Amino acid sequence: MDRLLGALGGGHGVHAVLLQANTETTTSRFAQREISSAMESHVKRSQRAALELDAAAPAWVRRVDTNRRSVAEVARSVQNMVDWPPLAEDL
Repeated sequence: MDRLLGALGGGHGVHAVLLQANTETTTSRFAQREISSAMESHVKRSQRAALELDAAAPAWVRRVDTNRRSVAEVARSVQNMVDWPPLAEDL
């Protein structure tokens, strides 16, 4: 983390956010863009990666549940979580 902050220069902060979804949500999202023959392998790989990421991510990494939420809802949640300024369309 210190190396990253040093590369950014002074006055910057770093926020880490891990987006999470359950199997039902993940399967539904993959079904929108994958062919059925490849979908099962994508879901299984995604489940393994999710477990590894959650286990490896330090406690300070914020977790955001994305189940039944739109991209805009998740983005606003992250935006509020890390105290980013509002988007122009939100003003």
